[in-house]
Amino acid sequence: MSWRRSFLSYKEKYEDTYSPPPFDDVNEEEKEKETKKSGGIHARISQCSSSSELKKRLKMKEEEGVGEEEEEEKTRRKDDRDPVPETGFTIWDASLLLAAYLKREEKMEQFLGASAASAAAGKTTRVVELGAGTGAGTLLLVESVVEKMRERNGDVRFVVTDLDVVLHLLRHNVRESGASEFVSVQRLEWGETRRKEDVESVKTLLSPSRIDLVIGADLCYTSNEEVIKNLADTVKLCGSRACVMAFCREHNPSAVDLFESLCEDTFRIKKVTNTDPLWPEHVREDSDDFVIFEMTRCVALDE
Repeated sequence: MSWRRSFLSYKEKYEDTYSPPPFDDVNEEEKEKETKKSGGIHARISQCSSSSELKKRLKMKEEEGVGEEEEEEKTRRKDDRDPVPETGFTIWDASLLLAAYLKREEKMEQFLGASAASAAAGKTTRVVELGAGTGAGTLLLVESVVEKMRERNGDVRFVVTDLDVVLHLLRHNVRESGASEFVSVQRLEWGETRRKEDVESVKTLLSPSRIDLVIGADLCYTSNEEVIKNLADTVKLCGSRACVMAFCREHNPSAVDLFESLCEDTFRIKKVTNTDPLWPEHVREDSDDFVIFEMTRCVALDE
């Protein structure tokens, strides 16, 4: 279970910057070569234990937007709020699984348009990550996708989304990873009071406003059913032809089941487990804690 970040020390989960191989074990010269190869993109993901620690570490000031939360608080309904605090500042295991799964050649072509046919048609693939937190799901994926798209003259754009309190960490990680050309950061609240407005803002960043794929990792950890309903409604409202979600069921299996039931009227859902041949080998384990939902919209959208 060496890939599981949940077993790491406090320092490794909340203080150290995470950067996947080859950056972990190579010298500066090799790092430079790898960065050039990927067009300057390589994930460097800062983590924190709380929003207060984030402000301190990144030296944030109220005029940079940290104080915006208080105004937003006044407009939210209580049942729109997620009672599980401060979950977006560290990398969750399902984010590693999500990125590893979508980086497979078959899945890049299926969901990310990284096929020769799509590239030949000049297609731009537009991806939105919900509840992105540190941005790990996207930032661990974007390097491979951009490299593949460039080989085939295609294009891809990502928008990573979360609540106000997390956006500063998201922007920092996107910049540090050299991914700003391909990854934008935008507020998106699943709550009923802001959902439609926020989704339209995300679509504006992806002009023309079609979203091809919605992704997310470990978004069903709460026992608040209203939050899960808002998440399902947000996924539907995004209007994407497909959605790929990775979950760790040990957190709250009933919430994962509820999300599935709420989405069945809109999406055909294929559940992928560690018995599937497409499961990434380096995140394979004996337990059935993890599951991936491949969700395809039942009714094809007009292009």
